[in-house]
Amino acid sequence: AYQAFYHPWHTGGAGVLPPRLKELIRLRIATLNGCVLCKTVRMAPEVVSEEEAASGVDRVDESGFSARERAAIHFAEKMAVDHHNISDDDVANMRRLFTDAEFLELSMMAGQYIGFGRVLALLQLEVAACPI
Repeated sequence: AYQAFYHPWHTGGAGVLPPRLKELIRLRIATLNGCVLCKTVRMAPEVVSEEEAASGVDRVDESGFSARERAAIHFAEKMAVDHHNISDDDVANMRRLFTDAEFLELSMMAGQYIGFGRVLALLQLEVAACPI
């Protein structure tokens, strides 16, 4: 049932952000959550290359990502590891690059990736719960 909700939002059937951007932040959060399985799953293989998926998102400033992609990955990372220190300046920077709707969706998707990955780890269901 969760996949019926999740899949359209992630792959572009719903929302305003492109699937590539969602996949990039999902992959970065998978690394931060320590979910090897989620890191190997490809939700959008047609828009994120294997090289980008394998390690590019973990070296975002060394890769050829756009300014919006870099900002989204960095913001999602900060949500995952240091959310109490997201400043007004961080939010203002994101709102310069993203519409209000895009920023809200990006924040919600990042939160979903963070939370779902941690629930899977907590329940030791990472393999069983990622049927994609």
